[in-house]
Amino acid sequence: MSDRISDYTTIPKAPYYVFATDDSHINGPKTEVLVFPCASFAEARIVKTNCDNRTDIADFVRIVEFPPVPSLSIQHWLMEKNECPIWYEVDGIPFKASQRHNGYANIATYNVSLVIDNDHFYTITARAIVKDDPSGETLKHFVLRESRIPNSLFDQQFANERSLLDLVDWKELANDIANPTP
Repeated sequence: MSDRISDYTTIPKAPYYVFATDDSHINGPKTEVLVFPCASFAEARIVKTNCDNRTDIADFVRIVEFPPVPSLSIQHWLMEKNECPIWYEVDGIPFKASQRHNGYANIATYNVSLVIDNDHFYTITARAIVKDDPSGETLKHFVLRESRIPNSLFDQQFANERSLLDLVDWKELANDIANPTP
């Protein structure tokens, strides 16, 4: 159960807060923001990960060090740990790795694509690899062998990056690299 914040002085003091815009509760001209007070940065990361795992709020989640301020265009909802414990639990909101993400088979494929696209060496190497092997198998071995890629992929959002790399659709990624959209 969450409470609509009408008196901003009643928001618990906390070293961190997670703000998440909830698209499923957009109410006319007002944007609704869920506010999670967190006792530590580690707890804030858990809450953020759970919010990121929800498709309706995943694009609008951030950790901040200050409570919300009143706004005419935003309605805040307080999500405290004692009333909404699932948000504060590790894997409280399960990650749905199988759902499409930004035009890719899943978030793992999208994240590998971002890392490759944003590094000149990886981009050039990946293009050469998929030119010789469009199946994506050689690309997979390159990514798994390249130590910097798995460590930078998921911003420490997930405990085991290597298991998420197993979810990458390597054939789709190879096709995307071989046939980039302008």
